[in-house]
Amino acid sequence: MQQQTVRWNDFAKRVLDIPEIQFVVNTHGIFFEKGMLSLVQEHVPCQTLQNFQETFKWNNSPFSLLRVTRFIMDIVKGMEFIHSYGFLHPGLSLRKVLLTEKGYCKLYDFSLSLDATNRIIFLKSKVTQSLNTLPLESWQRNEYTQESDIWTLAVIIWQLLSSGTSPFSCEQTEYANLENMLITPTTSDQGLKIGNDILLKCWEKNSSLRPSLSQLRSSFERIMSSAKASSEETDSTNSYIPMVGNVKGNSGN
Repeated sequence: MQQQTVRWNDFAKRVLDIPEIQFVVNTHGIFFEKGMLSLVQEHVPCQTLQNFQETFKWNNSPFSLLRVTRFIMDIVKGMEFIHSYGFLHPGLSLRKVLLTEKGYCKLYDFSLSLDATNRIIFLKSKVTQSLNTLPLESWQRNEYTQESDIWTLAVIIWQLLSSGTSPFSCEQTEYANLENMLITPTTSDQGLKIGNDILLKCWEKNSSLRPSLSQLRSSFERIMSSAKASSEETDSTNSYIPMVGNVKGNSGN
């Protein structure tokens, strides 16, 4: 099925041309076995970001926001990288992001831009019918572009910032009123409130109106800087130990 729906040989050649980068699973070579071309990729001790999300305890602190924002920055940088080499990531989800033992995120299972339509047709038969899994234009017209990646990227950012809550109600593939469709975040979702404005723009019905990856990166760089400053301030406050009790010294008595 894969041989019939994607340009596998072209993908293998293209992926070998891209340089190694921290935010994408790197390919080291190819080999042939029984007439089939396979890729040799790096071994990454890791878990998926979905596994992490299911166990992560968001405590509404600057430390939590800083950690999650770092993950988001890794993913955005990885997406910028694959876009620059002619790849897209239909089916992007928390399951398609690896979290390494060193604490950074790596993308895998992306595809050539030319294969996006066939990939979407295949995915629509496998994934839940929801705007959380594929963008509007994919459900309606089997379209998938860089702007479509922005849609699904915003979904997983929302999930990371809201302790796993998805933005759209399930079994929803229509787009009548965005504000009514979105699940209202709880008052504890401080990180989601910070990134809320730009995420809403990522789900514009007209894909040309969605923000670019560079705009997303700039927005979350500001969030990360703010969280880092807050965490350093908190750490500095917690490290102060007042000198009370029986302190021996030259008291003059």
